[in-house]
Amino acid sequence: MGEKRTFTVDSSNVQEKGGSYKSKNPLSAAKKAASQLFKKAAKTKHKTKKQITFELRETTSGSDKKTMKYVAKRVKLAKPKVVEIMGTKITYNFKIDIKAKCN
Repeated sequence: MGEKRTFTVDSSNVQEKGGSYKSKNPLSAAKKAASQLFKKAAKTKHKTKKQITFELRETTSGSDKKTMKYVAKRVKLAKPKVVEIMGTKITYNFKIDIKAKCN
């Protein structure tokens, strides 16, 4: 099953939802979603800056549309990571840790 699956954010503690995140597994999609949620929280001056809880629902056609809960923490890197992609340098100052949350 090498096909990519599609997920969306159902709810979060920063009052943001929606988006379409494609990945082979839910954890990778959750990382992408958490990254976007942290960006949106920073823009809206939301008090939650270091930890976000959210629900991710699978929206892939033919799936059983399960909902998974996650807790994401944003950790500042001691030394920024610089990566060059297609001639453009990108600096990563944070990493995102994701953990599945039990109901």
